Amino acid sequence: MNMDAAYDQASRRARMRIVIRDTRGKVKLGAMTRIVNGKCPMHAEMNAVLFGVGIVRGRGFEEVEVESDSALVVQEINKAGVSFWEWAALTREVVSLAAKFKTCRFSNVRRFANSLAHSITGVECPEGEIIVSEHLLSFIDNVDAVLD
Repeated sequence: MNMDAAYDQASRRARMRIVIRDTRGKVKLGAMTRIVNGKCPMHAEMNAVLFGVGIVRGRGFEEVEVESDSALVVQEINKAGVSFWEWAALTREVVSLAAKFKTCRFSNVRRFANSLAHSITGVECPEGEIIVSEHLLSFIDNVDAVLD
């Protein structure tokens, strides 16, 4: 699963997008939502992780590899011990939900590996709505350029 968040400092809103692929890399599912009263880009990225992990858990996945281009978020989730991050409760929520999977790993990837999730952060999603679709690629105008 790849995810990305786009945070707008002026409006304090964030768009969160996730892309779920099978073990061969085929896109199986995508999801998007928006949050208001975001705190910072890292807060938005951690919310995107929580959103994505919640979606895959709700869909019955038992094993998941979570990839994010936010090294700080991945480090915060993977570190052992108490979190002193300002929104540590959010991190604990991610870790608690991840523990319910048979396997759940978090890794940092370069932005290029996250390009599909990043490309759909510009797609509009009404505030307060969650869109989950097996037809994610239909939301992207120039999908061939993104997949190449």
